[in-house]
Amino acid sequence: PIKHSMVAFIVLVKCLKFHLSERELNLKKLYLEMQYSEISIRKQIVILQSSGWVTIEVSAQDRRVKFLKPTKKLLQYSNQILRNSPSLKSYKNLN
Repeated sequence: PIKHSMVAFIVLVKCLKFHLSERELNLKKLYLEMQYSEISIRKQIVILQSSGWVTIEVSAQDRRVKFLKPTKKLLQYSNQILRNSPSLKSYKNLN
């Protein structure tokens, strides 16, 4: 889904990282943390959202706050990649 976009790659990795650590990824904080323009980040998020990789949820406490979350599709593909990764298999064999 990322084609040649480093922005899309970073957005997906951050989204998965926050999901795995059971935290919510605030869109405003994401824009501030990344070294890319807010417009380019928004564009990539729209593409990822329309392709079914991420979803945006509005906070129940404050309707102005939005969170970026992975979809089941992204979680399934990332789990498949992790299971099939040779570097992770060799790491497991060392332990």
